[in-house]
Amino acid sequence: MSHRRSFAETPRLLPAVFDLLETIWPGIKAGAGEAEQLGLDWGAASTPFVVIEGDAVISHLGTMEVPLVIDGEEQMVAAVHAVATHPEHRRKGHYRACIEEALAWIDERYALTMLTTDHVALYEPFGFRCVTEHLWSGPMPDIAPARVGERRLLDKGNPEDVRLLHRLLRDRVAISPRLGVVRELHGFAFYAASVPLWYLPALDAVLWYTATDEALVLHDLVAASTPAVEAILEHLPERPPALSIEFTADVVAPSLETTPHNLDGNDWLMLRGPLAVEGQPFMLPRTARF
Repeated sequence: MSHRRSFAETPRLLPAVFDLLETIWPGIKAGAGEAEQLGLDWGAASTPFVVIEGDAVISHLGTMEVPLVIDGEEQMVAAVHAVATHPEHRRKGHYRACIEEALAWIDERYALTMLTTDHVALYEPFGFRCVTEHLWSGPMPDIAPARVGERRLLDKGNPEDVRLLHRLLRDRVAISPRLGVVRELHGFAFYAASVPLWYLPALDAVLWYTATDEALVLHDLVAASTPAVEAILEHLPERPPALSIEFTADVVAPSLETTPHNLDGNDWLMLRGPLAVEGQPFMLPRTARF
């Protein structure tokens, strides 16, 4: 039988959950530990639905709330994450019990629930549907290379840099009124702990991007105001021939083309409930995908 539990009220529950998750995603415990220095508090952020046998958690489904701006209005959205059943206890109804209880609890509190997955068929029977996301892409704008000192790598072990990041996450504006993330810390910390984050002092913004000889990809931007893509690129030294943006970039880069796109080829965004901008080009950034 599944139960909604509280990590705060059951101190030994969190280690037991991580013991289960480690069997499915080796390294997740170490990753969560690294993310703690950026502010991740899994126990405070997640509400667990679990099946327990003895002292072991054999099935888990977590829920978090994520503040989004959707069609110009702020909305608190439920996110389903870390869905796992121990391989020795599958096909016994544990997952169904967890998700049915979780969705009944969610439906009393949230109008929209989201998750990202490569196992679409697992969630379709429970009212989730895949939605089409879009990539913004085009040729690299003709901008001179950045001058030295116009960006610096955040030191995640430096308390001052962590405070800077927390300030920007607290004050961040939705990168687009169509769909953007605001005031979300825990999920961002979990994802961003393992990737380089660059601070652009002139824009007072934190940027995650990658660059190859072929393309520069902007993955996420955290700032109190929304700069144009040209202003961002002015602070980066790389100038490959192509540019892509993996968040809703209708304001940042309105001249770029949009094409339907599935991150990594299999990371589907699934929703349960109405989305006001469904059918319009948008993308949920990687740092808000659970």
